[in-house]
Amino acid sequence: MLHSLLRRSRALWNNRQWRRLILVGTVAASAGVLLLGLIRGWPELARYQWQFDWRPLAVSGLMYMVALWLAVLAWTVIMRALQADSNWRQDAKFCLYSLIARRLPTPAPYIASRILLYEEIGVPKRITSVGLLWENLLLIASGAVQALLMLSLTPIIADRATFLPVLLVAGAGLLLVVRPMLPVRGVNWLLRRMGKAPLEIFMRSPIVLLVLAIYAGVWLFGGLVLFFLIRAIYPIEWTTLPFVIQAWTLSGLASYIAFFAPTSLGIRELTLAAMLSLVIPLSVAIVIVILIRLWLMGNELLWALIFYRL
Repeated sequence: MLHSLLRRSRALWNNRQWRRLILVGTVAASAGVLLLGLIRGWPELARYQWQFDWRPLAVSGLMYMVALWLAVLAWTVIMRALQADSNWRQDAKFCLYSLIARRLPTPAPYIASRILLYEEIGVPKRITSVGLLWENLLLIASGAVQALLMLSLTPIIADRATFLPVLLVAGAGLLLVVRPMLPVRGVNWLLRRMGKAPLEIFMRSPIVLLVLAIYAGVWLFGGLVLFFLIRAIYPIEWTTLPFVIQAWTLSGLASYIAFFAPTSLGIRELTLAAMLSLVIPLSVAIVIVILIRLWLMGNELLWALIFYRL
């Protein structure tokens, strides 16, 4: 199914007019999702008793910039380890463009856009596909490891949730550090079944550990983005910072694991609102999950447009 999707997408991509239309359409669709979220959340936004402070919002923007560039760095390290014939600027552009597509309700545009963008500069789709596999595996594993490390700092969550699934995911992630050939063996088995040559390039343990650490930073700064966004409109205490980071990480894990399900849209928002309601009023939590989605998408569109000009 994925092979058929890529074949049809490539046929459209090779046409310059269709290529421009696809890029514009992806940005327009993302902007449409942004607008739809604003329309749906407008009643809550209109009812909220606003007390706005721009200084925490500015800090939130800076934290987002750090998180974004850590994600770009991790992707660049992955592609260098896989010996992709691309430079850092191309890696950054393609990563940013596909991040916009990731906000759409289905994962198909996200996967296809990154693979097709790399194919345009001569990088085989098998290399990009393995890179995407590593990206998602290490994102999930790093989030699980960080959630376990912060468990002692967030007793309010530890008392209400079971961490066995998180422990299993973290263990699987650490196994990837020790045995990085495991995903490659799975991919090569699939390639042989398809009658294609197996991969001879793979990630080594030090690189896997490095990317795992970088993605842990992505989760950490993502939590800081959320914390300072909350402080911009609600006087949340500094003592809740570990809790907010943990809530961001766990809700993100839920959304990543459900990413390939057709109904994954909204999983993160629902989980995050439920967790935040433990320390702030539910009405404020609902406003926050609306704002954080709008804030992230707005920043992603901005940085994609900036890199489009570079």
